[in-house]
Amino acid sequence: MKESNSKKTEQNKIKDECFKQTEWGNIIGFGRRFVLMAIDNLGEERKRFTELIGEQATEAILYSSGKRAGMQASEKMRKIFMNNLDSSVKTTNDDRVDSNLEVAVKHLNLADDMGWGYVNYYAVSKDKLEGEIIDCWEAEAYLSAYGKKSEFPVCHFTRGFGAGLASAYLKKDMEAIELECLAMGHKKCKMLILTKEAFEKIKK
Repeated sequence: MKESNSKKTEQNKIKDECFKQTEWGNIIGFGRRFVLMAIDNLGEERKRFTELIGEQATEAILYSSGKRAGMQASEKMRKIFMNNLDSSVKTTNDDRVDSNLEVAVKHLNLADDMGWGYVNYYAVSKDKLEGEIIDCWEAEAYLSAYGKKSEFPVCHFTRGFGAGLASAYLKKDMEAIELECLAMGHKKCKMLILTKEAFEKIKK
C-alpha cells in the first residue's frame, strides 16, 4: 500500500507548484484552464454517445482520448517529478526501478488528488504496472447514467490515461486492461498496464 502521509506531502507540493486560482476564480494548471464538472453530467454524455455511435466506437474514442491525455500530462509533469526523485519505488520483486518507471508510478498515484478515486499503482516488473482504484469516477459516472451494473468494464478513459502516461515515461508503446470494475459489481477497479506485445498476446 502507499505511504499516505509522505504521498500527501508530495501531492500538496506539486499542487502548489502547478495549480493557481485567478482573482476571477479560474483554475489554471500548466498554462491551461481547468473546470470542475459533476460526474453524472459526464455519465449522461457518455450514454448519449453510445446511443449515437454504439458501445464499441464509444470505448475506442474514450480509450484513445485517455491515452492522448496521459501522454500530454507526462510532458507537463516530467520536470517536476524528476526533480523530486527519492528512489523509493520498487517492483513487487523488491527490485529497484529506473527513474522513468518511478516517475510513472508517482504520477499515476497523484490522480486520487484530482478526484479520480483512491488510486494505488505499483510496479510489478520493469515494464508492467498494476493499479487499484476505489470509487473510480468513471465507473460511478456510468452507474449514475445507466442506473444498473454493466456486463463489462467501463473505465476506458481512465485505463487509456494510464497507458498513455506509462508509454510516455517508459518510451515504449504500452496498453492497459481493466480486470475488475466497480460498475460490474466489484469492490474496486483493477488495471493492468503492460507492453503492446504482451497486451496482444493476452487478447489472443
